[in-house]
Amino acid sequence: MNLGTLLEIIVALIFIYLASSLIISELQEQLAALLEFRARNLKKALEIFLGKKTVESLYNNGSLLSSLNQYTNFGKSVGPSYVEPKVLAESLISLVNSQLSDNEKLLKADFLGKNLVGEKTGIFKKLASISDSSKIDKTAIDRLIQIGYSTKLKYDNPTLENFVDEIANTFTQIMERTSGVYKRNAKGVSFAFGFLAAALLNIDSFYVIEQLSKNSNLRQGINQVATEVFQTNESCFKDAKDDPNKVAECTEKLQASVKDLEKINQPLPLGWNEKGWFNGEQIKEQNGWQAIFGWLMTGVAVAMGAPFWFDILGKLINVRNTGKPILPNTQK
Repeated sequence: MNLGTLLEIIVALIFIYLASSLIISELQEQLAALLEFRARNLKKALEIFLGKKTVESLYNNGSLLSSLNQYTNFGKSVGPSYVEPKVLAESLISLVNSQLSDNEKLLKADFLGKNLVGEKTGIFKKLASISDSSKIDKTAIDRLIQIGYSTKLKYDNPTLENFVDEIANTFTQIMERTSGVYKRNAKGVSFAFGFLAAALLNIDSFYVIEQLSKNSNLRQGINQVATEVFQTNESCFKDAKDDPNKVAECTEKLQASVKDLEKINQPLPLGWNEKGWFNGEQIKEQNGWQAIFGWLMTGVAVAMGAPFWFDILGKLINVRNTGKPILPNTQK
C-alpha cells in the first residue's frame, strides 16, 4: 500500500467519523432539549450559589424569570436554559426589595455604605436587615454582601447600579462554569450515543477500514465528496475559530453539506444487510468480537465532535493536495 492510498483511506474514514458525529450530535441536542439538561444544570448551579428557596422564588410566577419559562410536551419547563446576567441580577434585586419595607427598599441613589452598620441608606445595612425571610435564603444575602465588598474594591462610592453590574458579572462566571460542566458531561453522553448508534447502524471502524482498503472507487468517491464539503465550509470555520456561537452555526451548515454522500455511487460499508440487525452471518464476516471493538472505536471518535474531525480533515486534505504528480520523462 502506497502513501497516497493510505491517505485516501484515512481521509475517507475521518469523513465518515465527521458525518457520524453530526448525526449523533443532532440526536443528543434533541434529547438535551427534551429532558432540559441545560435548564436543569443552570438551576442547580444557582441553587448552590443562592440557596434553593431563593431560586424557587426567582423562578415562581410574578418574577422576571418566570416570563422566560416555556411549556413543553410534558408540561411547564423547569426554567430557562439561559438567562441574560443583567436580567438575573435585576430579578434578584427585585426579590430583595419584595422582602423590605417601603422605606427600606433598595433605591437607585443608594450607596453601598462603609460597612454593615454604615450609612442609614447604605445597601449593606438594608441587606443585613433581611434576617428571616420566607423567600430568600441567608446564603443569598451573604453572597450579595460578598459581591458588595468586591464592588467597593472596583468603584469609588459605588451605587446600586454598580452593585447590579457586579452581580451580573458574577452570574456570567457562574453560567460559563455551568456551560463547561455541561460540555464535559456531554462528552460522556456523546460516547454512549456514539456506541449505541454505531451498534444499531453497524458503523464498525475496523470493517470500514478493511472495505476502504479493498475498494478504490469507494474511497476515491468519499475523498471527492470530503474535499467538496471541506472547501464549501472552510471559510465559515476559519472565521468562527474563536467564537463558539459561530462554530455552532457553521456546524449546522456542515450538516446540510454532508448529505453530498448521496453522490457516491458505491454502497458505504455501514449498516446491516437485508437479513436485519445483528444477524449472525454479517457479524461472522466482521470477525465477531472485533465488530464490538469497532463500534467502541466509532463511539470514541464520535465523542470528539464534528468540529474536531473537520479540522483534522482539512489538514489531511491540504497534505494530500501538496503532493504533485510525478510526470514521466519525455524524450527530446
